[in-house]
Amino acid sequence: MHKKAMDFYTANDTCRKSFLKYYNRYKQSGKPLDLLPQKRGPKYKTRRPLPFIEQKVIELREKGNNRYEIVSILNPKLGKHTPSYSGVYNILKRHKINRLTPKIKKNHQKIIKERMGQLGHIDCHYLSKSIIRGENKKLYLV
Repeated sequence: MHKKAMDFYTANDTCRKSFLKYYNRYKQSGKPLDLLPQKRGPKYKTRRPLPFIEQKVIELREKGNNRYEIVSILNPKLGKHTPSYSGVYNILKRHKINRLTPKIKKNHQKIIKERMGQLGHIDCHYLSKSIIRGENKKLYLV
C-alpha cells in the first residue's frame, strides 16, 4: 500500500495524468477492467463519410472531376461534413475509380473544351539590373 499518490506513480512507472484518466474511468463505470489501458486510435468505420456523401463523390468523379474539384463542389452544400482531398481520394480508391477510365477521360476532355478561354497561364521572370542602365528597382518580365 502506498501512502501518497506520487509513491504509486513511481512504483507503477506511470504519470499522474495517466493514473487520473484510468481512475476517473473506473469511478464512472465501477469495472476493474477500466483501470487498464485501452486500445488507442480511431475506430475506422466511424470515420468513414456517410453513404450519400460517398455516392455524391462517385457521381462527381464519373462526370470527370478530380478530387480538388469534387471538394470545391461539395463544400458549399456539406460545409464541415465535406471530406478532405485525401478523404475523397480514399473513397475513389476504395471504389477503384481513382484512375481515369476512357469514359471519364472523354467526359474530362469535353469539360476542358467547354472551359477553353477561361483558364490562363502567366510566367513571371526577374530581370537583372544590368539589362537596363540607371534603373535601381526590381524589374519583371511578365
